[in-house]
Amino acid sequence: MAIINQILRGMQMENMTDDRHYTDYCARRLLDCVLDGSDIHQILSVGYELLQNPICLFDNHFKYISYTKNAKVDVPLWDNMEKHGFISLELLNLMKEERLFERDVRQKSPFICEKGIFRYERIVSHIELNNSKIATMIVWGSQRSFKPVDLKVAELLQKVLSRIFEKNLSPTLSKGAAYELFLKDLLEGRLASEEIIDEKLKTLNWTLKESLHLLTVDMGEYDSSYMTQEFLRNSIEENLPGSRAMVYNTYIVVIISRDGRQPPLKDDLQKISDFFRQQKILGGLSLGFSHLKDIRNRFGQSLAAIRLGSVFTGGYGIFDYQEYVLFDMLDFQKQHGRLLPLCRAELMELARYDSEKKSDYMDTLYQFLINERNIVKTAETLHTHRSTLVYRLKKIQEIIKADLDDPEVRLQLLLSFKVLELMKRGM
Repeated sequence: MAIINQILRGMQMENMTDDRHYTDYCARRLLDCVLDGSDIHQILSVGYELLQNPICLFDNHFKYISYTKNAKVDVPLWDNMEKHGFISLELLNLMKEERLFERDVRQKSPFICEKGIFRYERIVSHIELNNSKIATMIVWGSQRSFKPVDLKVAELLQKVLSRIFEKNLSPTLSKGAAYELFLKDLLEGRLASEEIIDEKLKTLNWTLKESLHLLTVDMGEYDSSYMTQEFLRNSIEENLPGSRAMVYNTYIVVIISRDGRQPPLKDDLQKISDFFRQQKILGGLSLGFSHLKDIRNRFGQSLAAIRLGSVFTGGYGIFDYQEYVLFDMLDFQKQHGRLLPLCRAELMELARYDSEKKSDYMDTLYQFLINERNIVKTAETLHTHRSTLVYRLKKIQEIIKADLDDPEVRLQLLLSFKVLELMKRGM
């Protein structure tokens, strides 16, 4: 710090009378770091000297890579970093609520953030490799106010750090980018041939198990900023064995690959679904499949599960398409104006009777059908006496005049109930 103060005081003597000269000086200092083989910690120390403010650097998992240990910033994020080495979920949610992620990875150059929930302004800069964000640098304005030249110096520091990451991480990150590009091509229909897909899998050295599922997480309502997406993407991969996730538009798309020896998928998803409910996040799980050529279809299923599950439950979590297949089929019929004709006239007559007589024969019939005409189970479900149920069923037979012993009639009646439920939901 003393060195930089001497330089600032002697700028006229050194012909460093404007920002350009100081920027040139910083560039030479940082270039020397690269030539000397300095590591990230040493480069941040030099950055601290040049910017006269503390710096921290964290990866896409929100784990800290490095920070200036000879400086202290009196904010929760810095305390969290020193104690735990990563940003906690609670702090991440607080930052999200303060809309601190709105200027996300699309901002290529360093930018200044207002104080917000923190006491100080910050210069935020995303470190990229092959056009993919791999880390974020924050300069804290805790020791002096920022000057226009600081953004230029931060940009120099950003470029040097990118070069260091490229040297050390390029092979690993290039492979990660290849996975994401492959999945994007699948989702957008650019890869459809089973043979080509298999060849791509071999090139990526990606071996899939016999049972596949697709989980889609809709970040649109929660927070679609890049930083939050990356945090959740990595958390899902860590907590869901056999999964690989990618960020796709405002979604996180997860390929789950498992075999018969692993625990049921439902068990592993329960913890994630509980977390989603707490954080008000929507997720949809497709039907199972065996080859990636079917991924576009399964992506559509997962989106349908999100849409239907959120409407029918009014809540959050992971919705299984298996529970909404029939409703999805009926919704398709509705879009083509063919929904109401699927409803049997006898059931509509029973609904009108209930409305006029203030009875509840519709529910009695529905419970009777879903309990597979078991009198005892249906009576227990309706909390009524067996003889009362038998009387109601006889009355229902008189009204609808349908043969409930015919399995085809029962199937059509159940389908009609689903049609009415879909219409009740305003879909």
